[in-house]
Amino acid sequence: MDANVSEWLHLIARWTHVVAAIAWIGHAFLFNELEHALVPPEKDDPRKGLVGEMWMVHGGGFFKVEKSFAWPKHLRGELTWFKWEAAMTWLSGVALLILIFWSGGGIYLIDPTVADLALWQAISISVGTLTLGWVVYSLLCRTSLLGKPLPFGLLYGSFIVFMGWALTNLLSGRAAFLHVGAMIATVMGANVWMVIIPRMKRMVADAKKSGMLDVALSYQAKQRSLHNNYFVYPVIFLMLSNHFPSIYGHPHAWVLLALVALLGASVKHVMNVRGDGMGPRLALFAAVLGAFVLTGYNRMPQGEEEPIAPLITGETQAIDASQTGELAGTVQFAGVVPPLEELRLFNGCENGVTETVYADTFLVNDQGGVQNAFVWIEDGWQQWTLPAVPEGAVDIDQRQCIYSPHVTGVRVGQTVRYLNSDALPHNVRTLSESNSTFNEMMLQGAEPVEKVFRRPEVMVQAKCDIHPWMAGYVGVVPHPWFATTADDGSFVIADVPPGTYTLNVWHEELGQLSQSITIGAATDAAATFTFEEQ
Repeated sequence: MDANVSEWLHLIARWTHVVAAIAWIGHAFLFNELEHALVPPEKDDPRKGLVGEMWMVHGGGFFKVEKSFAWPKHLRGELTWFKWEAAMTWLSGVALLILIFWSGGGIYLIDPTVADLALWQAISISVGTLTLGWVVYSLLCRTSLLGKPLPFGLLYGSFIVFMGWALTNLLSGRAAFLHVGAMIATVMGANVWMVIIPRMKRMVADAKKSGMLDVALSYQAKQRSLHNNYFVYPVIFLMLSNHFPSIYGHPHAWVLLALVALLGASVKHVMNVRGDGMGPRLALFAAVLGAFVLTGYNRMPQGEEEPIAPLITGETQAIDASQTGELAGTVQFAGVVPPLEELRLFNGCENGVTETVYADTFLVNDQGGVQNAFVWIEDGWQQWTLPAVPEGAVDIDQRQCIYSPHVTGVRVGQTVRYLNSDALPHNVRTLSESNSTFNEMMLQGAEPVEKVFRRPEVMVQAKCDIHPWMAGYVGVVPHPWFATTADDGSFVIADVPPGTYTLNVWHEELGQLSQSITIGAATDAAATFTFEEQ
């Protein structure tokens, strides 16, 4: 699709979605306010079926509102229905779902580090999520729990949390949060069009005949409206969450999703009840507790607060520089090389790009040389007194929505600087087992983010949740004897003292290999690794 056409479609769909949602939620808030502000009629009030009335002032005049279960005898004009806002909100939301998540190869939908899905699988999960949310809700509404708000809310709330957990383990974090929100919004829209409006049409038809509304139908419509009322705040949060990668990119994002859902529903309950009973107090307590836990949970200690792990225990000997040698070699791939995967860049990432951009996960030259493989001495180095950790930082840049370099190595305790050379926001989130993780937002022109990894680990992955194809790897090694292969698969490790070592190689697609290598005093050695096609 042409970039200009795509941008205009995005703009129109977003504009429609926001305007329709404001209208829908605004009407919901208005009628919720009316329900609470109605003044009950006097006992001797002659108006049949009157529930309550209120006066409002707005726009330079006064409005009188009455709620009645009786059909108005002198109805002038047509009844005003509030339904198209819900339809336009849902339809424009589906349009955005297709434009953002389904198109473009699903780059915002699929995160290979979470689950390596085919596009059709991810879209099936997307459609299935919206469908399953309504099916489960409808089945619950057919049980006796429908008349028990607390058990009903807890059970469907648990289902929402489960879906949050499941989707964060299947889709990208951004897509997972948006899909949980879309699932709830689908329930809200279906409530309006499949339950509330049909019940109210039957109610109006009966009232025209008998003069009075069917209270059962009225209750059913109001009950679904009340459910929608409690869904509002969680849905708004989930729809806004795509702008905050520190939330959807959190290592336990589904826990934050659950806390926010509880927080939103609790705050809405306090606004709805407005009483002095225990219910509002408990809801307020849950809201405050949820906010407290949410804030504390999302601000976990970072890696720089940890001490550097002891690297060597026991005596070591000094390195004689005149006795060291060079360890050189290549990393090869024996098999059919898969074609390069073209990256389709969106949302500003394509600006200034004049050539095709390919994924750098599996790069092999014509002679089978593997690029971006990390080679390091795993064992045998412990006998030596290690050189001091370099004071200079290792830079990893985010440039044209790609991590550069894609793979690099650092010493334990050495500073790593993450930069953002793009005129776009990124976030740097690490996935690690030995080192503490971090998640830093980097806006356009932001200062470099400096971090120190304090435990040996091969590899520490860094990724951008805003642009899920962006990933880079850092090998954290105790010593200076490591290298990353060049575009021809070659590597050189300098100043290796004499001895016998275990030499390892790692590649993100091909896995890991090991071999024993011996290097003599003041001599060089060579090593070749060959990955076989699986």
